[in-house]
Amino acid sequence: MDVQRNGGLAVAVHTVTPRSPTRVGARLGNLLLNLAAVAGALCIVLVILAFVFNITLIMFKTGSMAPTIPAGSVALVREVPASELRVGDVVTVDRPGQLPITHRVTSVSEGSGPDSRSITMRGDANAIEDPAPYVISQARLVIGSLPGLAYVVVWFGNPWVLGSLTLALSALVTWAFWPRGARPAPEPRRRGRHATGVATLAVAIGVAAASLAAPSPAQATAVPEGPTEKTLTARTFSLVSVTDTYRMANMTPGESVNWDLGVRSRSTGPLTVSIAASGEERLGLVAGFSACADRWQGDACVPGATSVSAPDRLRLDGVQRTVSNVASGDTRWYRMTVTLPTAPDPTVPAEAASQVVLRITDPDGTTIEVPSEPGVSPGVTPPPVPGEAGGLPHTGGTVDLGRMLLALLAIGAGVLFAGIARTLRGRAM
Repeated sequence: MDVQRNGGLAVAVHTVTPRSPTRVGARLGNLLLNLAAVAGALCIVLVILAFVFNITLIMFKTGSMAPTIPAGSVALVREVPASELRVGDVVTVDRPGQLPITHRVTSVSEGSGPDSRSITMRGDANAIEDPAPYVISQARLVIGSLPGLAYVVVWFGNPWVLGSLTLALSALVTWAFWPRGARPAPEPRRRGRHATGVATLAVAIGVAAASLAAPSPAQATAVPEGPTEKTLTARTFSLVSVTDTYRMANMTPGESVNWDLGVRSRSTGPLTVSIAASGEERLGLVAGFSACADRWQGDACVPGATSVSAPDRLRLDGVQRTVSNVASGDTRWYRMTVTLPTAPDPTVPAEAASQVVLRITDPDGTTIEVPSEPGVSPGVTPPPVPGEAGGLPHTGGTVDLGRMLLALLAIGAGVLFAGIARTLRGRAM
């Protein structure tokens, strides 16, 4: 406040110094940076705890554990010896050559060794237990879960999102270490500037550390989203194969999976449709064939379906058997419905599988074969995301070197740019 005299009268004049937009922006940037630094430090602590206590994340694409753990959830799991498992625990069991399975333990008995246990499991949403026991020496015990979080993690694994975060982190580091013009500043402000750099490094290191324990979407490309369609063409005919390969290979007791095959003949004679199956007989797979003049619309054949062969146990002896014939110039759609029994043989191994090959042959001997692999992997928690839209990543924590390198690249680029600017500024002075 200034005091001015106008004649004999003293007048108080208030002088308001406008706040510099640059200072306001700097304060806001520092505030956001400090908040981000806290998050980065938290990431570092969580990653350290995860490695020390062997804690990882798993993601759920199927609803076999609903409503306890619905599809799209992220669960926190800890690796424990099999001897610590109790009835009622929800655990993830790894299986060589197959996807892990996460279900609730229904019984625990002694295994083949002092550290092994034979356990049976069942998904909360399943009516019966898994068809075979699991002999294990360790498992991952589910500690807790958050529904819907898996889709958020998948979104952050998108290449566009990762690229944007990398650029933003690089810009943040550059801004924090960029040389400022020489101007008088009180000591506290210089300490604040130093704190900004420290906070930036905390954010950067936190992002890099978090990438070590984050599930990797890049490892889930094996799980397709729903039925896939494949078209094959020969000189005298063409065919379209439609099936859900994931469901076919991971059937649950009592579940039926359809395999549709459309055949269009340009042959001068009838085409032969035959089938050969091989694999684990104890699966007890049942298969039935029906035919339709048009493509199936869901479960309906509009012109009306005709039975080609009644549902019967699939003979897994590798012998090729004729199923039907397609007349010259005709188009026919076939549906094979494969069913896993509700009470399969208890001795069937958990990794049991089979192979079915449908073969189309014309009178000249031209042949196209289409394979499928019906198998048992009941209620598997798939890795789900994947390169495919809507999928979820592989279960368990992985060291994602790609994201780690991106984070380190962002830090290095930011420091490099700021260092070059400081050097040029020093030469200019």
